[in-house]
Amino acid sequence: MFETILVPTKRRAEDDAAERRAVDIAAIHGGEVVGLFVADPRATPVSTKLSAEEVKEAFLEDTDHPATTLEDLAEERDVPVSRATRVGRPASEIVACAEAIGADLVVMDTHARSGLKRHLLGSTTERTLRQSDVPVLCIPVSE
Repeated sequence: MFETILVPTKRRAEDDAAERRAVDIAAIHGGEVVGLFVADPRATPVSTKLSAEEVKEAFLEDTDHPATTLEDLAEERDVPVSRATRVGRPASEIVACAEAIGADLVVMDTHARSGLKRHLLGSTTERTLRQSDVPVLCIPVSE
């Protein structure tokens, strides 16, 4: 049922619960996991004379593939894993990647913010849920 599972990864993993759950589901269903890192150029103010393409290349070179934890977890369970890197707005890139690879499921963490904080800050998970045609499994981050 879940042959291809997409799990967005971060440079610094606060919690690996989403990665663990993605690997568990893939192991049960004989699927594979794709770790996606999205470099958001808006997150780092850059004052430069570089072209947009050069900035994109710099982000891609600097990602150093933070999916190492995911790869370790997948190896323990004998689950095939690959990784992808994109540059852009995280929710849009997650949705686009899920469609491009034919993902059956997206597994991602959520901080489960509520009230005013949720409305002011927004949420990549919430935006992904609204935009995605692929089912999204939200795993709460331990705080």
